[in-house]
Amino acid sequence: EAVRAAYIHKMDNFEIEGGANIAMAAFRDVNGFLTEHAPWHLKGDENAEARRIIVRATMEAVYVLAHLLIPFLVSSIDKLFHKFGTLPASTLNDLDANMRNLKPGTVIQVGDILYTKIISDEEKLDAAEATKKKAECYAEAQKRKKEKKAKLTAASKAGQAATANSDQPEFTKMDIRVGIITKVWHHPE
Repeated sequence: EAVRAAYIHKMDNFEIEGGANIAMAAFRDVNGFLTEHAPWHLKGDENAEARRIIVRATMEAVYVLAHLLIPFLVSSIDKLFHKFGTLPASTLNDLDANMRNLKPGTVIQVGDILYTKIISDEEKLDAAEATKKKAECYAEAQKRKKEKKAKLTAASKAGQAATANSDQPEFTKMDIRVGIITKVWHHPE
């Protein structure tokens, strides 16, 4: 009720941006509610009723708040109401304040995201820089990894060289293996 009254007040006074801000703040609140209650984490039959209540409350809130976006999304808001399988109310005052606007059993259509986030040029540039920095960090990590491997290899060769120069008998430096030949054939080349 408070959101509806504040929105109507802003719109009646031609404070369009104020009305849009109220609608978006209400959507953020619904998003916070959904995130806090996280029905996707409620597993099992014992939580089925709780999941239904959370999802129903969220859908009712989105349906009601969608009416606040009608002046701003004139050409595309119909897609949202179509997904709900319910026509929009004629006026905001026709909406049930108890959040019982959607008929139980109505099929809700699931599909693609209706509205993607609009990214400014500055945000695109920041994302590109972050990607570039990540690639540079990866390249630097690979370089350090190769250097470490080369250092270990050099240390290993130095150890082998030190062993080779010791007073050890030649016979003990050989690698002798014993095996049985079970099959012989001519190589085709």
